[in-house]
Amino acid sequence: MQLKFLFYQRIFLFTEPLHATKSKRQESSFPVVAFTAVKTDIQNNVGVNQNIFFDNIVLNEGGGFHPQHGLFIAPARGIYFFTATVLHPPQANIYLHAAITHNGQDVALLHSAANIWDQGTQTVILKIEPGDEIWVRNVHYGGEIVNGWSYTTFSSNLVNAL
Repeated sequence: MQLKFLFYQRIFLFTEPLHATKSKRQESSFPVVAFTAVKTDIQNNVGVNQNIFFDNIVLNEGGGFHPQHGLFIAPARGIYFFTATVLHPPQANIYLHAAITHNGQDVALLHSAANIWDQGTQTVILKIEPGDEIWVRNVHYGGEIVNGWSYTTFSSNLVNAL
């Protein structure tokens, strides 16, 4: 009987903190900010500096992604992880160059070759302030086609609030 009591006492002491306390994430005021936006439609005749739009919003925790403008407006200060991929169909001698853009400044370029189906991808980690804007836009060449079919995506998450 004594052995059985010690066994249950040890199990209780081991599991009690798991049930009785909140996780550090629940106790903190760390905001949850994350989005994934996917392009399902083809975007034709994309001009230079024109935003690439994403019509299927898979996740938008924190409400920072604005699909009507194709941009993310940061609701919280912190370190964010961004990634974007674009699919470009064969266009005669026309390359697709897109950029992950932060407050009007291109941070990283995505390249897709001419004359073949090609995808370009970039990932960046940025320090962001509330109200900062981040989007994906076409740069360098006009008359671009950006394919959807869920091959073109834009995602981000808040890695660490500051």
